[in-house]
Amino acid sequence: MLLVGGAPIDEVDVEHCTPLLWAAFGGHDEVVRLLLRFKANPDLRDESGQTPLHWAARGHAGTVALLLAHGASPDVRDADGRTPAFWAEHEERDDILEMLGGDRNARRPPQPWVVDVEL
Repeated sequence: MLLVGGAPIDEVDVEHCTPLLWAAFGGHDEVVRLLLRFKANPDLRDESGQTPLHWAARGHAGTVALLLAHGASPDVRDADGRTPAFWAEHEERDDILEMLGGDRNARRPPQPWVVDVEL
């Protein structure tokens, strides 16, 4: 009803999250589909630079497929340099990693707190 009445689809809350981001976070495919049908922007970012695809890649394959079908960018990096494929790999979701064109053997972003030590 609100969407039909013209409510702003990409309005952000106090956490700088859009309705689409929250729906993707929860894996609510029907809500994601509805928001995308009303032209929600699939590439808007939260405070940490993550998009709905970053959140969906943690375990919601159906949501990932919907977002990709509606033009979500699989290559966007968050504030820490992580892509949605990084999160799929982190959660050991090879099905999602494959949809994102990722490679389980791809190198992770630099982590300055990790050092190589020879024993």
